[in-house]
Amino acid sequence: MEKVRVGRIQYINVAPVYHGIDGSNPPFTVVPGSPSTLNRMVLDGELDVSPVSSVAYARHHDRLVVVPGLSISCFGRVMSVLLASQSPLDELDGKKIAVTDESETAACFLKLYFSQKGITPLFVETVACPCKELADRGFDSALAIGDLALTQNWEGCFRYVWDVGEMWQELATLPFVFALWVVRKEFAEKHADKVSEVVRYLHDSKRKGMSETDKVAQRSAATLGLPIETCRKYYSLLSYDLGQSEIEGVETFFDMLYSRGILPGRVRLSFCRCDF
Repeated sequence: MEKVRVGRIQYINVAPVYHGIDGSNPPFTVVPGSPSTLNRMVLDGELDVSPVSSVAYARHHDRLVVVPGLSISCFGRVMSVLLASQSPLDELDGKKIAVTDESETAACFLKLYFSQKGITPLFVETVACPCKELADRGFDSALAIGDLALTQNWEGCFRYVWDVGEMWQELATLPFVFALWVVRKEFAEKHADKVSEVVRYLHDSKRKGMSETDKVAQRSAATLGLPIETCRKYYSLLSYDLGQSEIEGVETFFDMLYSRGILPGRVRLSFCRCDF
């Protein structure tokens, strides 16, 4: 069979997970892309294993299984998922919030958050662009994710900036899970040995990345033109585990989305069978 196709988010947030794979010759093909692109490619059968937004998994859990032990999570501040606004949170009723198709999980969180506060902003989908352009186009608020959130001067373009990881803590004192690694269920059932091999590589690579965080931070700082201390701090806030607390956090999030009609039903994580 052809090599297994493995997705990789094209932001620095996943650098520690792929650190041990970078520069090596793994027995699979790594395909980079934006979060929304990877979501689509998995569902279209163009990728076999990939990180996807947690909400993408929830919407398509009948077609996907979760890789054990891997996520992109935080407990509190995250730095790379921000809500920037010209108005206080309690004055956003009817105001436009710019979101992109790359921010499905964070956008669903904001819908949940404002629904619980009795506030109804207008979410407007747009392309990812610099913060000044969004402000100049008349958006009262904008949801920023990934490298743009880290590199743009959001405080200089908007009066208020909130960290979405900290906003989640107002609703639940649990980790917030932005992304999960998944396998197409059909592929996992037919190629369990290949899936186990990829999962072992990912976990070994993550262990190397977490043991060499300074090297990862140096490389990411050079890539984005950021101070190395910013990248060190960033990686100290992220978790790449999927233990009991992360599982409880993401399933609590799914339950809240269901209770507000954002998801059509309750969702629990279903894991692939693999040895690693």
